[in-house]
Amino acid sequence: MPNQLSRRTLLAALVAAVPSAALARVVGAQAPATPPAPPQPMTGPVFGAPPTDFKPPYPEAGKVNRLDPRLDVLMDADAKVEKICDGFLHAEGPVWVGGANGYLLTSDTQVNHIVKWSPTEGRSVWLETSGYDVGGVGWAPNLREPGTNGLILGRGGLIAAGSGARSILRIDLATKKKTVLVDQLHGKAVEFAQRRACSAPTAPSTSAILPPPWSTALAPTVSSTTRGSSVLHPTTACT
Repeated sequence: MPNQLSRRTLLAALVAAVPSAALARVVGAQAPATPPAPPQPMTGPVFGAPPTDFKPPYPEAGKVNRLDPRLDVLMDADAKVEKICDGFLHAEGPVWVGGANGYLLTSDTQVNHIVKWSPTEGRSVWLETSGYDVGGVGWAPNLREPGTNGLILGRGGLIAAGSGARSILRIDLATKKKTVLVDQLHGKAVEFAQRRACSAPTAPSTSAILPPPWSTALAPTVSSTTRGSSVLHPTTACT
């Protein structure tokens, strides 16, 4: 008898709990999700953390996992992944300039400058401002990434995706003078130049003209924009 009463008591408790649990699920499902906070305008230029003065031997930062031995044609079998430079907010588009005794250039899209690193000189700012620049001002309330993005060598200089400048730029390696190659596509303003690629020095270079959500803090100020991929031909025609 005690065992029977115990089972009955347990079943009664479970039956009583079912409506409450179901009601809780219904109430939870009907509760509206909290909408994300609207993007806030930028209030001024941003800066990266103070860079570390790395010296050889550089600290190892990872390893290369070879899935195919043919990779050894492109990379030494004993190559290490080393940390040589930091202090970026958002590093993009590294390119090596000048052969064995050359240097590395890397965009910081948010800080709006291009950083240079060489084995002999270490880290320095090579160009500031690299992208958006209006009257010497390198930031705008609606831009989270005012700097350049992807970089490649071409046309006797540096070809840069000027995300903040909303254009494809050529930067002279000696004078650092910027020349706009493309700022419109099919008669519409470029919204955000992001990537650069080139298969050969004489081949057309490609650029993805896209509006990533992280590139702007507010809606773009130019409404007649285009998005997609384009090809910049040697004649500077863009298709």
